[in-house]
Amino acid sequence: MFVMLLPIVINTCVFIFLSAIHFYWAFDGKWGVGGVVPVNAEGRQMLDPGKFGTIIVALGLLAFALVTVGNTGVFDALVGRSVIIWATRGIALLFTLRAIGDFTYVGFFKKIKNTTFARNDTRIFSPLCVLIAVLSIMASMA
Repeated sequence: MFVMLLPIVINTCVFIFLSAIHFYWAFDGKWGVGGVVPVNAEGRQMLDPGKFGTIIVALGLLAFALVTVGNTGVFDALVGRSVIIWATRGIALLFTLRAIGDFTYVGFFKKIKNTTFARNDTRIFSPLCVLIAVLSIMASMA
């Protein structure tokens, strides 16, 4: 039974951790902020999410944690299990697409590879997206 719950526990913890980091950044936290936003070859940021955008991402990650927990059956009285399963598979698809990337700035197939973000993306962010995707598929089968 515990082995079946392991993907759910890991993904939930990852989503809560990532959500907390985004809330921290949204409220002017500085730790870890370097090299987390895609930049072009000249080093110019390709997006500036601002406080509101960062809070939206944090809330989305928190929602992903709740969906993941839903695979335990805890929300069955509120939401049909099939909704939770398909939402979890949607999360897997989203993170698979993020790992593949846009073929320019993010993902395993990016062209811009010599920036701090690109190196972080190759070593940390894209592999984490693959892990989340795999664990999401496993969670949806729990």
